[in-house]
Amino acid sequence: MTAIAALGLLAATAAMWAEPSGSAPRDGDAAAVRRGMVAVLLDETNRARASARRSGLTLSRDLCVAAQAHAEDMLARGYFSHDSPEGESSAQRVERLAPRAIVLSVRENIQKSEGHEDDAPYVRASEIVDGWMDSPGHRRNLLADDVTEVGFGVASRMVKGRLVEVAVQVLGRIVGTWAEPPARTLRPPERLRARLSVRVDFFLEDTAHPHRRYKDPANASISWVGGVPLVVVADGGASIVEVPRVDPGRYRLLGRLTREDGYQAIRDIRVVS
Repeated sequence: MTAIAALGLLAATAAMWAEPSGSAPRDGDAAAVRRGMVAVLLDETNRARASARRSGLTLSRDLCVAAQAHAEDMLARGYFSHDSPEGESSAQRVERLAPRAIVLSVRENIQKSEGHEDDAPYVRASEIVDGWMDSPGHRRNLLADDVTEVGFGVASRMVKGRLVEVAVQVLGRIVGTWAEPPARTLRPPERLRARLSVRVDFFLEDTAHPHRRYKDPANASISWVGGVPLVVVADGGASIVEVPRVDPGRYRLLGRLTREDGYQAIRDIRVVS
């Protein structure tokens, strides 16, 4: 969804916000308020990025699912952290809840606030973005130039007469989708089918043996330390990521945009014989 689309959704929900109810919203009303707040959060995020000469972000359903799940979990279990009590990070949450999406540069902003239930949702949404922009770390995430998509989650409830609200913003760059999510356990050689929107390099990192040497699958005269690059071949409109035969153990699938520095973790994989 673009900023223009967000403005359209904002206009569609403006009538509902004109006269806020004095009682707790019903489930349907709460969902409508949340959709309206997401529209404003997207619009205000892209407004801030435009002011900083950054490109606008597209609303991603996959990132919204991860953001909403985290907002609801924090509110329900009473914690406030990027990591869950079990240690799940924002990137791992995106991987679990959107397993087909290939997402790089995952970033996350969170915020918790208290107010009155009659506070206008669009005002609350604007204040959330203002709060992120006033914090150096959150501002860097919001204005990052390596992200292209964004998702939002908002969860709230009344506590002792006050509206407690948790907001989550998940940013990232979705570079493609897997035809089927890669299994947690692989028995190479394997061929992983994907549709990539940009050229991506993949690398299989040997997390248990960071100093082990591997032959390059495309050029035997080249060796790599701590893992092996994966060959990507075109197959019609799709791409095949070839995982070569390696020793059993724990590995991590990494990815990066072709010709860019620094691989990023995509998912952990266990190789069996």
